Amino acid sequence: MAEIPLEPRVVALLLAEDAFHDDRGRTHVHGIFDSITASKFPMFTSFKVFVAFKGTKSGIYQSMIRLVDSLDNKLAETELITFEVTEFKGHNLFINLKIDLPSPQLYNIKVFVDGIERLEVPLLVRQHKAALPPWFKI
Repeated sequence: MAEIPLEPRVVALLLAEDAFHDDRGRTHVHGIFDSITASKFPMFTSFKVFVAFKGTKSGIYQSMIRLVDSLDNKLAETELITFEVTEFKGHNLFINLKIDLPSPQLYNIKVFVDGIERLEVPLLVRQHKAALPPWFKI
């Protein structure tokens, strides 16, 4: 039995330093990344989640973004965002996440459409021990 594709399709899910539409309607996504390095935890960070939707039929949908840790515990979640997709026009979301990450580990950013998880991307958070200056003696 053939699986019926879900509408709309999630065609992009990116983590970036910034994402926006300019005055001519062009989409800009700057500083795409998939990992963060910090010297101490917990660490506060802020970044944009860019999600692009396309569809083959018109409809109104609701989406939500969730950040989970490696045990699938929810750390952050957006409100439901209502958007419209038509046969000829997709929709882009730009969501700013501000979060305290408790420890180095593999996190996941998940996108839901109408309550169904549709796509996720990993976010690897590592700890980096800052190098001591050469003049510092222990």
